[in-house]
Amino acid sequence: MINVVMFIATYISFQFFKTKSYSLKTLLLVYVGFFLVEFTFANLGLLVSLFVKKKKASTNISLGVVLGMYCLYTLSGISDKFAFIKYLTPFKYADASDVIANGYINSINIVILIIVNVVAVALAYFVYNRKDIPT
Repeated sequence: MINVVMFIATYISFQFFKTKSYSLKTLLLVYVGFFLVEFTFANLGLLVSLFVKKKKASTNISLGVVLGMYCLYTLSGISDKFAFIKYLTPFKYADASDVIANGYINSINIVILIIVNVVAVALAYFVYNRKDIPT
């Protein structure tokens, strides 16, 4: 829901303050990319939560993973020596600057994010079913 609200707010702002034309398709693709990255981190967080017993620790670890991956992504953009690091973080696969420059999200990047999500959910399902949870 937050992506829908943010997209609408951005669209209204662009309409109100625009000085030249822009591509609505590109704007929509930027938000689709945001959603894919958020969904990926949500599924990775679900997987992390199955290995950590305390709820608060699980939240802290998940937030740390997101922040750490963002820092790695930012570091990869600062120096060419660290450019390879960007492939380790979901932020690279739906980069807004690439979407704006190209007008599309690379289909290989979408496939990679989908594979990461499917693997994370499948692992979470497998781990959850193997847990001994008293009923």
